[in-house]
Amino acid sequence: FSESVTDFEGSDLTITNGTVNTFTGSGASYTATIDPLADGEVIVSIAEGAVSNNANSFNLASNELNIIFDGSSPTTVVSSTTSNPTNEPFDVTITFGEIVTGFELANIMVENGTASNLSGSEDSYTATITPANDGVVSINIAAGSANDQAGNGNEASNTLSVIFDSTSPTVVISTVAGSPTNSPFDIM
Repeated sequence: FSESVTDFEGSDLTITNGTVNTFTGSGASYTATIDPLADGEVIVSIAEGAVSNNANSFNLASNELNIIFDGSSPTTVVSSTTSNPTNEPFDVTITFGEIVTGFELANIMVENGTASNLSGSEDSYTATITPANDGVVSINIAAGSANDQAGNGNEASNTLSVIFDSTSPTVVISTVAGSPTNSPFDIM
């Protein structure tokens, strides 16, 4: 306030999408801690006539303080358009529910393979997965691997599983017929 006021309390604050947690101060200076109720805009103001000075003159309306609250962790999804099973390295897409920073190649956890060639930004990234051996290749992203603009770490992703099969099939032809034979015979 521009001068000392009397009888100012936390309940004199007009708050959209929030509540007063703590309230302290006296004279012309006060501090309140606001607990947001949900993600989104939180608006705080003081209405005209809420408090008065020692001469019983009431205050003018305050400005509106607008703060965006983001308390939610971004979702994380790992996907691929590769055929399953596959016989070659394949690309995966990592999609976050909002813009993140700090995401690196080392954040991609691969079982039975390695990740390389990370590219992308904001909320979408791609990487190449090179399988190590035939079998299931699993890819996921741990919680807290990247942060949104409010500092919330991402949620853990799903686990994408792709079967890698690089072994060519072998062929063996056999029969139960003896050799030489003098009749038609079956092969297996």
